[in-house]
Amino acid sequence: IVMTLITITTTSYSSTINYYVESVLNMPTTVNGAVMAVGGIVALIMNVFINPYIGKKFSENKSIITLLFVAGLSIIIASLSKNIILALVFLLLFIASSSLVMPIQQSIVSKLAKDNYGEVMGIQGSFKAIGMVTGSLVSGFIFDYGNKLPFILGGICCIVAFILLVSSNKRINNN
Repeated sequence: IVMTLITITTTSYSSTINYYVESVLNMPTTVNGAVMAVGGIVALIMNVFINPYIGKKFSENKSIITLLFVAGLSIIIASLSKNIILALVFLLLFIASSSLVMPIQQSIVSKLAKDNYGEVMGIQGSFKAIGMVTGSLVSGFIFDYGNKLPFILGGICCIVAFILLVSSNKRINNN
């Protein structure tokens, strides 16, 4: 479920940001390309430099929980902000934190898989596909009702994933 929610978040963002930049902000395609390039560079930097540091300093469970909360909250704040600079700062924070979530989650799942690695990774891929389809379809439908709704949906999905992981960790720690 968490994988599906995370993928809905990233798909909602990636399938909406291009259209939002061009249609809502009336920016040329070159700006759209620059936005996507900056996002890619931020994600690369985060995964090459920050992810190894986080991996050494913190547990994967604590890391993914924190990153989900930061990603969810930052995309919601970016969406609701009237100040373009503040919105861009929180959008970069979303890109930075969400780019770390998927590798950490894959690491957690692969460690839990042990004997049936192929089967577990296949199930994970299936839930990711469900999130991609759901994120794209729902974002496309709700964009007409509010051009910021797909981003808010992504933030809500991240916060729900955060809540599910926190409650799951509490149940595991209590047993």
